[in-house]
Amino acid sequence: MELPNLLSHLAGIQIDRVQLVGAGVRIDAHPVAVSAACPVCGQRSTRVHSRYQRRLSDFSIGGREVLIRVTVRRFFCAASACSRKIFTERLEQVTTVYGRRTMLAAQLLESLGLALGGQVPASQRPSPCRSTAPP
Repeated sequence: MELPNLLSHLAGIQIDRVQLVGAGVRIDAHPVAVSAACPVCGQRSTRVHSRYQRRLSDFSIGGREVLIRVTVRRFFCAASACSRKIFTERLEQVTTVYGRRTMLAAQLLESLGLALGGQVPASQRPSPCRSTAPP
C-alpha cells in the first residue's frame, strides 16, 4: 500500500518526511494551497507574513503513535478595510480551528468513547428546560 492511500484523510497537505522517532511516527508536512482566505472578509491572499508549526495527533499506524507537524503560514490580509491584518491559513480538510487532532482521529476517539458507554456532552444535547415553542 502506498503512503498517499494510507493517509488519504490528510488531503490538502503535502507530506515532506516520515520518520520513526522512538516508539512513534513523525510526519512533517505543509499545506499545498498557494493562497488562503481571510476568515473575516474572505479576501484571498498570497503575501506570507511568517510560518509556524502545528502539532496534530493522528490515529496510530502499526501500533505506533503518530504526530503530524504541519508548517502553516500567516498571511497579510489584502483588504485594506478588513479588521484582521494578519491571519493563519486554515487546515479545513485535516483539522478544526485550534484542533490538536486530525478529524479522523477525533471521530475515532469519539466513536470509541460512545461505544464504551460515554454520553454526548451536556453542551451538545438539547436542554429539557428550554422550550422551542415561540412565546
